[in-house]
Amino acid sequence: MNMVNDFKTWWSKPTKAADRIKAMTIGCLAGFWIGLIAPFIVISEGVPFSVIGYSILGSIITMGILGLIFPKIITTIFYPFAFISIGGN
Repeated sequence: MNMVNDFKTWWSKPTKAADRIKAMTIGCLAGFWIGLIAPFIVISEGVPFSVIGYSILGSIITMGILGLIFPKIITTIFYPFAFISIGGN
């Protein structure tokens, strides 16, 4: 129950510049992984490296901008996507 109250307190606080920078970083990291995986889901045949590169670049830019505009939503939803490959055994 304490986590719920902590989340409510965090959610109701005004957004600071540090929150926006953190959300932009999380959005960029999550955008990298989403941009890397998305072409393989959408295109069933071989995927050229240029398509993968454009997809990654577009996702990083889009998620970074969304992190600046909606910092709390991006932090809450995309935090797990930002750290997909970190911490394997």
